[in-house]
Amino acid sequence: MRITQLFLSVLLLVPARARTQAPPLSRADFALGGVAEGMDSATVRRRLGKPDSIFAEDNSLDSPSKLITWDYRRLTVDFFSTDHVVGLTTRDSGAVTPRGLRVGQSVARLKQLYGEPSGSYEDVWDYEDPAQRLHVMRITVLQGHVTMIYLGYILD
Repeated sequence: MRITQLFLSVLLLVPARARTQAPPLSRADFALGGVAEGMDSATVRRRLGKPDSIFAEDNSLDSPSKLITWDYRRLTVDFFSTDHVVGLTTRDSGAVTPRGLRVGQSVARLKQLYGEPSGSYEDVWDYEDPAQRLHVMRITVLQGHVTMIYLGYILD
């Protein structure tokens, strides 16, 4: 009983922020709506079916390669010529991150799940992968709510 009281007393002295600080991004965080970064296109097609549309554009950073985009109702999936997922985007509340974030949720919920962003500009909040600065979760926030989620590499 005394140990429990001591533990509770110490716990109350620790600021709430320190107790609830979100862990940094990890490889497992780069997934959305059942699709994970690095997944090959055949696996994506098995999970999501045939894309509604497919776009291909030249990759200005790697001349002969292409950036391929598959559009689905809930999700956009980006591939390089290597045929593996390099980016995922959604504006639909049906696609959920591994930590439970979805479009429409409040900034308070975003901070609860991911903490403070590593950078922000106007309505865009970035959470950087600690292992690679250009690997991010980029969140668009309008009027205190998440309106878009992007997971992957920043290409520009």
